[in-house]
Amino acid sequence: MIRRAWRYLELWNSLPPDERRIRKDKVLDRWRPSRLSIAAFRQHVGLGEKEIAKALRRQDPRRSALHGELDARLELVLQRCPEHAEALLQSAEALLARRFDLLGSGPVAPMRDEGHLDWRLDPVSGHRFSGGAAFRQRHVRGDGSDIKWPWELARCQHFITFGQAHLLAPRLRAGQEGKNFALRCAAEVRAQLEDFIAENPPGRGVHWACSMEVGLRALSWIAALGLLRGAEPLDDACLYRVAHALWLHGRHIRANLEIGEGGLTSNHYLANVLGLYAVACFLPESPEAASWRGFAREALIHESAQQLLADGADFERSIPYHRLVTEMFLHAALLMERSGDGVHGPLWDRLGGALAFTRAYTRGDGSASQWGDGDDGRALPLDGYGSQAPHDHRHILALGGALVGRADIAAAGRGREAESLWLLDAPPEAPERPRVPRPLTLFPDVGYAVLRDEGLHAGMAFGPVGTRGEGNHTHNDLLALALWCDGRELVVDPGTGTYSRDPELRNRLRATAAHATLQVGALEQQRLGDGLDGLFRVFDEGASPRLVAAEDDRVEAVHHGYREPGGAWEHRRRLQLVEIGRALVAEDTLTWNGGGEPREKQATLRWPLGTGLRVARLGRDDAPEGRCLFTLEIVGDGWPGATLELELPPGARLELDEGLLSPRYGVTEPALVVVVEMPLSVKTVATTRFVRGAEEGSR
Repeated sequence: MIRRAWRYLELWNSLPPDERRIRKDKVLDRWRPSRLSIAAFRQHVGLGEKEIAKALRRQDPRRSALHGELDARLELVLQRCPEHAEALLQSAEALLARRFDLLGSGPVAPMRDEGHLDWRLDPVSGHRFSGGAAFRQRHVRGDGSDIKWPWELARCQHFITFGQAHLLAPRLRAGQEGKNFALRCAAEVRAQLEDFIAENPPGRGVHWACSMEVGLRALSWIAALGLLRGAEPLDDACLYRVAHALWLHGRHIRANLEIGEGGLTSNHYLANVLGLYAVACFLPESPEAASWRGFAREALIHESAQQLLADGADFERSIPYHRLVTEMFLHAALLMERSGDGVHGPLWDRLGGALAFTRAYTRGDGSASQWGDGDDGRALPLDGYGSQAPHDHRHILALGGALVGRADIAAAGRGREAESLWLLDAPPEAPERPRVPRPLTLFPDVGYAVLRDEGLHAGMAFGPVGTRGEGNHTHNDLLALALWCDGRELVVDPGTGTYSRDPELRNRLRATAAHATLQVGALEQQRLGDGLDGLFRVFDEGASPRLVAAEDDRVEAVHHGYREPGGAWEHRRRLQLVEIGRALVAEDTLTWNGGGEPREKQATLRWPLGTGLRVARLGRDDAPEGRCLFTLEIVGDGWPGATLELELPPGARLELDEGLLSPRYGVTEPALVVVVEMPLSVKTVATTRFVRGAEEGSR
């Protein structure tokens, strides 16, 4: 006991003075709530309601990007994106009726009574989370509930839509109708703000249990206040209460940073420090703002080198999380510029790499594969809350290209410029067509290859477990293919489904068998974590994925994840564009590296097909040396189709199976899977040829 106490004292004395003060304040805040009262805030800032309200209504881009001059931006939004502007008003109409679609929940109205939202309700399972101490909240319960649904509501990103509609309605709706609609939007934001503050006191309930949620909520509130400057319902008293609440958000974040074992950080910590930086810039009247601002800025710069790899990709090994992380760094850079702090050079460099990765994985129709986990989370959805396809990431290309001065990047974001128009002063129009990239682009640090031509876009994963081996958002998708063909997903990544609501579904969709790769027996490429605590863990136990060869139109990679007691199987996959981009060839080779006979006798090759695709024709022929030839005509409504030609070892069998696809978080649907079972030998080779177009009679 004495030795442990002495150790704690040594640790305490090793902390910098600021950290000791923050930890002491955290304990005192928990035991003396009066330290967090509005009276304490008034004493802290030394200003009353009128002074704070006057400052927050003033045009001052140093507080946030949306506290600058907005009239000229509004005119550009109406001129360049009229459909977006009208869609915002329609979204606001639904939100005024308290109807939400929360991460795939479907239309829900999470009400605790006739006039108030139920902030702690999971509207799908009906479970209501506790309002008790935040540090006692369980994120993963295993009872069918999903904490992400109430969290999504309490991020308050719908406030942004209300703020945009408040500005647009008088310009798009005639006379008193537009003025009344704008007034309703502002009044709704006030009502929900005050209700949230009353129902979720600091340190109590699920909305203070994760500092990422606190940070993203602060971003939303600040953005909404910028859009609603001068709105009549937000009177002095209301603005003062919200300023007090944001001060509490800042104190909570600084005292509860999400840092894992060994100092490991992730997108959660990034949201922490971005939210803290935003609060510090928004509320410079607080004596704590300067220290928060300095700490958060340095942390953001440091994290850009930690979380964005040298090749530009997010180190969590997920395209959807790359989108979220890149958004957060873009908003951080924009705020640094507007606040006068300036952007550190290496942050620009990492952002340039992140945008290059986004551009590479963006396909001809603007869509992206779902490689890795994805919960559809956003930082500041100014292009329409809940109304945009989650797999279209061009908004960060449009914003990022304009912000870093890259016309080629901005051109790749054409069609999704709305967010940049809201945030930037007169961004230039992007060129009509982006520069055509080279056929092969490699991202060796994260382990991802892109092969593309005019009508084909293929992605293949070959990298290590993400988040420095933590695997929180990694799937067993080594050498898995995602193939887009003439405007449709032909071979797909299965998506995520859910996190905590259904552990069985979670594990099914991150397992090897869900992906477009070759599997030995029922072996997993990498070990998935066990139980509820393992839902965000993947363990690399010797897979050692690596790139083998790369040329202009081909790429080859290998892994050794299928391990048996006597050795390991080597899986090698080669992708090659042939016939001037008319076809893609995938050659898979399994080789036994071990002593004696392998235990596993069968391998399975799977090609999960995209939504709405079907097999119109299936043929079989024999080839020399007893090999099997299969031909499948794949068709879909309004699509030119594709042909799959498979050359397989003797004894192979092909069947069509029903699989599961999650097109967005919280949603699953049946999908067709081409399944090939083949006997294993010391060396087994299977070749699949994907050809654009199906025979005319098959469509």
